[in-house]
Amino acid sequence: MPGVMSKVRRVLGLAIVVLSVASAVYGLFRLMQFGSCASGGNYVSNRQCPPDTWKWSLMLGGGIIVALLGLGLAFIKGFGPDPRMAEMEAAAKALAANRRQTPNFATVWPQIQAAQAAQAAQVAQAFQQAQPTQPAQQDPIARLERLAALRDSGALSPAEFDRLKAEILAES
Repeated sequence: MPGVMSKVRRVLGLAIVVLSVASAVYGLFRLMQFGSCASGGNYVSNRQCPPDTWKWSLMLGGGIIVALLGLGLAFIKGFGPDPRMAEMEAAAKALAANRRQTPNFATVWPQIQAAQAAQAAQVAQAFQQAQPTQPAQQDPIARLERLAALRDSGALSPAEFDRLKAEILAES
């Protein structure tokens, strides 16, 4: 029943805070009632402090200190094991297992590169099949313009463009 104990501790701490703040305010009120006074020594005043002044001063200072302790009791967690820790550890383990199943960039990138290379090879093969059977009879400038258009559209990589350009120039 850790939930009930924490609620009881919080209610008890807040009750202590309310009572001690009320005590401190009453002590301040009583000290302000008779204004400035002195008990002699270097700080001589026109009138002497009443005999109960020390009680009201103690009530003011003690009320503030006890209020702070009550806040600590109400809102600061204890040093014992947190009952939610087991739930948090299970969630962390599930998250770690999920991360192992999710592919990361280092494993996916080579697959993406291989797929792109295969696609480029298919484009180059389709281009070569689309060429006439007698490429020497075709105008090399027109063929170079088609190659440049394919490179500009992204169908050919610059390396493939250079290789095919060299073949066309070697034929002419």
